[in-house]
Amino acid sequence: MKSKDGVSPRDAHHLNNQPKNFQIKHSNYQCKLYNNEYLYMWEFKMTITVTVQAQLIVGEAQVIESLAPEGSYTAVFEDDGQTGYFYALDESADGNPIKDALHIYNAEDVSDGHIPSDVKIGWSEDSKKCVLLINGYPHGVFNFESKNGYCRSGFPPTISQEWSVFGHAWNDAVDDLFR
Repeated sequence: MKSKDGVSPRDAHHLNNQPKNFQIKHSNYQCKLYNNEYLYMWEFKMTITVTVQAQLIVGEAQVIESLAPEGSYTAVFEDDGQTGYFYALDESADGNPIKDALHIYNAEDVSDGHIPSDVKIGWSEDSKKCVLLINGYPHGVFNFESKNGYCRSGFPPTISQEWSVFGHAWNDAVDDLFR
């Protein structure tokens, strides 16, 4: 299998460490090479642009911030030592830029938290949707266009009249956001 510019996935890992902007389709997956790493998404085709990648030890305080490739949206993942939260920010809004928050985990409940985890935040092609990936698995999604946030825990309950008015529960609609 080769990409549209003729590079196989195996050979691509030997390229110099520069961000690339090509996509590879394979079976039911679509991936994008970024800093010589293929990002395979869950069972359907989607394309994201990873704007930040970091290592995380659950329960150690860390903030990971990701700016949308275009526009004024920002996504922030924070582990404060006790919990992990994912935040949606709109820097163009008056007042508090934090528009929504998703509970990702309680540090004490993560049995393998001492093992470093790979955290990535990726954005859709229109820069209006973002996904939090921990070890390649989607844990949180924000849709800035429809003003909805989704997470596996479904917590916290709705706190805004503007964002996530039906709650934060993960549902099948989330899977369609990046198709």
